[in-house]
Amino acid sequence: MAESTIEEEGAEEEEAAEDAAAESPEAEDDGADATETEGDPEGADGEAAPADGASDGGEGEEGEEEEEAVPKVPLRERIDTFLHNAFIDEEHPAFLVQSNFITMVILYSIASILVEYVEELYADYGRFFRFTEVIVVAIFLIEYALTAYATKPTKDYCLGKWGIIDMLAVIPSIISWISLPQFKVVQFTRILRILRFLRLMRLLKLAKGARTDYKKLAGVTLLGAGVPFLAAGIMLSLPTQIKTIVGCAGFVMIGVGDLIYLGSLHLKPLSPEEQARRNRQMFLSRVARARGIPQDKPESD
Repeated sequence: MAESTIEEEGAEEEEAAEDAAAESPEAEDDGADATETEGDPEGADGEAAPADGASDGGEGEEGEEEEEAVPKVPLRERIDTFLHNAFIDEEHPAFLVQSNFITMVILYSIASILVEYVEELYADYGRFFRFTEVIVVAIFLIEYALTAYATKPTKDYCLGKWGIIDMLAVIPSIISWISLPQFKVVQFTRILRILRFLRLMRLLKLAKGARTDYKKLAGVTLLGAGVPFLAAGIMLSLPTQIKTIVGCAGFVMIGVGDLIYLGSLHLKPLSPEEQARRNRQMFLSRVARARGIPQDKPESD
């Protein structure tokens, strides 16, 4: 019995040794894996890092492509757009500012012409009025040139009724500045002074959009009627009291008409929808010009 017990214990020890030997390679493998993981901290994550870097690079390239896709508007095209808005597009705020400024210049030029017939006043301030006459004519010429440039084709404006009216407003002054003997005749000088009243025809341009706006129509009507009254009160040989009454009536009519007309032009900021619509129209207009596609002409009254 003792020998069998010893043999059983020896067999159990051999089985335990075999089990330990079988488990030792797995432990060594686990230890080796742990050692490799500690020695190389990047491991599998190191492979993911380049992938993240590649994705960041891809997003950067897409961003650059988007930036390059936005076209840069040339300086000349931006200038053309601004001039179109200021001199052609009657709904743009820049056009309203330009129109109001030209209206005030027209009224001042008419007043300066009338002052020439008041000898006492013109004798004291003649140099000032002659200087401002040069400025007024220069403003009219600049407006004429910019409007002709902004109108496509240019001949539509130069040969149209509004272009002819604008040119007739400055020709008499330019002729009077030319130093030629035949232009120094007294009768011819008087004719030129009378022809300068052709600037009154420029007031007709204010009535272009007044057919559907009653406030604007009333303002233009008072402006047009007030100028003859003021001219009659200054130029005609009438009794002093009548001249004063007629002249004051014309002055009041011009002032009230000017306030009504300018008050009917509301300079309000554009809404986001209107701004988006305008930007789209400008973009389509630039594309059409770049491709040489003829654009629809605006309706002329």
